[in-house]
Amino acid sequence: MEVTFFLGLLVILAFAGCGGFLIYSGLSVQKRLKRYPNWPSVGGKVISSEVVESSGTGKDGVTFSTYKPVTRFQYFVDGQEFNAIHIGPTVPQAEDPGIQRIADQFPVGGTVSVQYNPNHPAEAVLSSGAIVSRPVIVVGIVLVLVSLVISCVGMIAFLIYFFTH
Repeated sequence: MEVTFFLGLLVILAFAGCGGFLIYSGLSVQKRLKRYPNWPSVGGKVISSEVVESSGTGKDGVTFSTYKPVTRFQYFVDGQEFNAIHIGPTVPQAEDPGIQRIADQFPVGGTVSVQYNPNHPAEAVLSSGAIVSRPVIVVGIVLVLVSLVISCVGMIAFLIYFFTH
């Protein structure tokens, strides 16, 4: 009974923790993007767009890899050339079709809409960056709701067991 309880608690905390992290990440992206609507927009050109692998070692000594779409683009402000990088969301597996789809949205040589900071034109974002945060928040909410449902089911099962034995 004790082992089952702790495993259930671990699952609940994992779902709630992952969900909370995703909600926090999505909201922070949206907050950051709110300052961009006042930035002027110019046309830019994609220099490269690829999925990049990064490797690391966890606390347990196990090596892991993460993957993220990286788009390099060029744009001009008042005749001066600038280059910037847009980095998309990071995922733990290369097979995630969403990551390659994000990279494919920006074909090399293609045109993009770039919003730049008028006070520091070297600071820029691709205008499509806001698309990513909403689904992340929705997935986070779903994970938190799943953890709540598991908690309720677990509590009901515990009460039934407690009152019948």
